[in-house]
Amino acid sequence: MIRRYLLTCLLSFFTALSAFADAPQEHSADIIVYGDSPSAIMAAIEVADGGQKVLLVSPVQHLGGIIAEGLGNQDVDKRAGNGEPVGGLAREFFVRIARAHDPRATEPRYRFRSSIAEKVMDDWLAEKKIPVLRSKRISEAPGAVVKEDGRITSFLCEDGTRISGKVFIDGTVEGDLMAFSGVSYAWGREGNAKYGETVGGVINPTLEQQFRVKVDPYKTPGDPSSGTIVGVQNEEVGEHGAPDKSAMGFCFRLPLTKDDSNKIAITAPEGYQSSDYEIYRRFLAAGGMNDWLNGPGSPSTDPKKRLVDLGSWHELSANFYGRNHGYPNGSYSARKAIYDEHRRYTQGLIYFLSTDASVPEKIRQEWSQWGLCADEFTDNGGWPRMLYLRSTRRMVSDYVITEADVLARPRESATGGTLQPTPPVDDPIGICWWFVDLHAARTVIRDGHIYNEGAFINYQNYAPFGIPYRAIVPKRSECTNLLVPSALSASYAGYGAIRLEWTFMVLGQSAGAAAVMALEKDCAVQDVPYPQLQQKLLERGQKIVPPLAE
Repeated sequence: MIRRYLLTCLLSFFTALSAFADAPQEHSADIIVYGDSPSAIMAAIEVADGGQKVLLVSPVQHLGGIIAEGLGNQDVDKRAGNGEPVGGLAREFFVRIARAHDPRATEPRYRFRSSIAEKVMDDWLAEKKIPVLRSKRISEAPGAVVKEDGRITSFLCEDGTRISGKVFIDGTVEGDLMAFSGVSYAWGREGNAKYGETVGGVINPTLEQQFRVKVDPYKTPGDPSSGTIVGVQNEEVGEHGAPDKSAMGFCFRLPLTKDDSNKIAITAPEGYQSSDYEIYRRFLAAGGMNDWLNGPGSPSTDPKKRLVDLGSWHELSANFYGRNHGYPNGSYSARKAIYDEHRRYTQGLIYFLSTDASVPEKIRQEWSQWGLCADEFTDNGGWPRMLYLRSTRRMVSDYVITEADVLARPRESATGGTLQPTPPVDDPIGICWWFVDLHAARTVIRDGHIYNEGAFINYQNYAPFGIPYRAIVPKRSECTNLLVPSALSASYAGYGAIRLEWTFMVLGQSAGAAAVMALEKDCAVQDVPYPQLQQKLLERGQKIVPPLAE
């Protein structure tokens, strides 16, 4: 009888314990950072270093964003006269990357493996004793983000977890917390008229990343009624400067290896049809060629024959233009479908280039030697767990960074007249040290042939500029306790210059410092005193004024 009673008590205890474990949890901190990107991580570290209680809430399991998901080559402009552009926590991150390779290193390293980047970030967060909640994605249900008097008080995650705080930082590239909070944002291309730009909408003609050979777009060559082959949108280029909802193509930043002991063979994906790659077949048949199609096997001193990052920035590569337009404002399931399509198509493309008889033998031999790295993304079969999102949502605040901010000097616009460079801002929190860098957004038809539309890369006519604090805070009327360092306020063209991972790190740190001040002074983020913020950033090693503007 006693034994039965004890067993009943134990059963009740474990039932209650199980119910407690499954019950929705509540977490709170003075400052909540939501996101997995480098800006989110730097924001959390800056808050911790500022002595405030911070909670990092990641929508995914793995931290680091695209830096931990394949982007192993960092674009850093170090041309003569610019010096070292990266400062603050961003510089420390790249020095830590260097030390992961050589403990004696003192200078930043900008080329690295994704798994190393993820470990560096995880170790850094652990060192700072920053609590992290992983795989806690904001619920898409209406009212998931709770606001009172223009301030976010909490948000609900999909699993029922409630996150409460006093100041919030949206460190996602997608700007999900921002959007769910009712803050104004844009996606796609605004068009030139919106901000007086020259490359803010459709770019016609498009000179960059353009087909250098003529390729017929139709299933039956020469017959428009037959429809277009896979990868071609059945539409014309359109009027220069016109707005639309397209955006730069996404791709995988894919590590590859020839090392048989560490290689996962790339086989045909489920449902593979070689006809899906007719555009590549016709391009090659017409004499088209580029470095990407030649294969990833550039000369290497790496004894493992390992490629850190298979990028895509050619007229025909693994950038699938036109297939991502539903991503920025799409549901989680719609985004996953876009990811899945890109993965299937990329896998099929590499298989096609390795095996299809229409591909020149030299190319087939090269591609067939490469495979996925078994020691990267080990829980996802060697595939990065996210796409390289070149442009998604962008906040619309009191200051919108545009093409004019990037210009080094006045120039005639494509539609006549001139654009004047924007005067230096009086509240810089970091430096944009890059040019307007736009990849193609669509693969369409012009004069009966395939045409890439939307690429623009201005290597010369630009100068570093200060990114204003106003660009990472919403309009006061929309929210007073939110900072947005990655999906910040910028036009499509302006964002094309800002969208570097180290720039996001800089902005994340600055957002963290501002959040600490807003908390300590019990003020709206719009009222953070800039002179004090500036002093704090400089003390922390941040570079906020371009040398050319001093």
